[in-house]
Amino acid sequence: TNTNTPTNTPSDTYTATWTRTETNTATETWTRTDTATPTETRTVTATRTPTDTKTPTDTYTATNTRTYTNTATITNTPTDTRTLTNTATETMTMTVSPTITTTSTITLTATITPEYFPYILTIEIYNAAGEKIALLTNEKMSGSITDVKLIANGKEGGAFNPREGKLIVRISGIQIENHIGEEYVDFYWTGLNNNGQNIDQGVYFVKITGKDAYGYETTRIYDIQVLTLEEYVQLSIYNTAGELVKRITKLEAADSVVNLAIDDVILIGKEEDIEFNYGNGSGIKWDGKNEFGRLVDSGIYEIKVEVKTASGFTTIATKTVSIINAGENEILGEIKIIPNPYIIDKILPGQIKIKWQKVSKGRVDVKVYNVAGELIRVLNGEMANGEINWDMKTSTEQNVSTGIYTVIIEGRNEITGKMQRVNKKLVIVRKVAEE
Repeated sequence: TNTNTPTNTPSDTYTATWTRTETNTATETWTRTDTATPTETRTVTATRTPTDTKTPTDTYTATNTRTYTNTATITNTPTDTRTLTNTATETMTMTVSPTITTTSTITLTATITPEYFPYILTIEIYNAAGEKIALLTNEKMSGSITDVKLIANGKEGGAFNPREGKLIVRISGIQIENHIGEEYVDFYWTGLNNNGQNIDQGVYFVKITGKDAYGYETTRIYDIQVLTLEEYVQLSIYNTAGELVKRITKLEAADSVVNLAIDDVILIGKEEDIEFNYGNGSGIKWDGKNEFGRLVDSGIYEIKVEVKTASGFTTIATKTVSIINAGENEILGEIKIIPNPYIIDKILPGQIKIKWQKVSKGRVDVKVYNVAGELIRVLNGEMANGEINWDMKTSTEQNVSTGIYTVIIEGRNEITGKMQRVNKKLVIVRKVAEE
């Protein structure tokens, strides 16, 4: 017997379902920066967070089962289906932070309009023979020449004396690169030629030329009377070898007659100066020193006085005299030890200078003794050097110690053969360290 038996078998089935969740998170960050240039920064951060979620779902499935048997059979088939489902949750976060920066910049632009200088200005000085002796300027200018003035010694035109000042060439109505916006431009002449030499008196010409961009020239010529007359009295002292020892010049008016009232024997080395009278109560004073500021040695000298008047007349008078140096026993003059006392503030000592005032041809010997009277160092040098340096070491290259030392300086003049000996005390101490 064929029996058709429908059997309904319920089965529990667990199905794992994946669910993806995306979360958009927006974050705004405001940043303010104070600088010289105002800057406002706005930062917007968008965060996208994808989330993968595994969600277990219980699903009931109805199954129709047909069984064909020869015997009518009722079969109950329980089915127990167990499904193990592992549920795992994975979270992945993606953060995207776009930054928006807003910058405000204020820029100041200065526009300089260049000046236009289409002309060339040339100022030259010529002598009466037509020879160019000086060039005052050769540079660009803004326009043509309109007005020119020559100012000499504070007056317009006239005579020009280089001793009293400069010649001013004043041009109005133009501009040059270094003088923009001014009413006029001044150019100067000191009375020297291109070689830096003084010129002779006479008539000279100032030539002013303006050349435009097309090469067309406009020339103006002005004459000027140059006067080089001088009034001075000059005293010159020469030794027996004809060498100039001292020269003194006074710019003043003087008579053309010179009468030297000078003694045959002149004593120097005292506090007062020697006055050389040359007439009418006028005179020039001399302190007895040479060009180097030192008293001259005793000997025979020639005194020369030259007088030049405003008319150009020159008178010269000379006289031979004997000069006696009252302080000639001091071959070296004033002697100093620098520094004294000497303070040692380092591990190694420094240097001491033994200096003398007078300089001549000869030798100087320096001997240093300690407090026990032992000679520890001998130094030698030329008198013409004016000083001897001591490195504060003994003859055995040992550093000196603190204490009181005796320094003997001996100088011998090779010209006169005279000798001077001076004793000095030197104190050396060490600086006490501060607590």
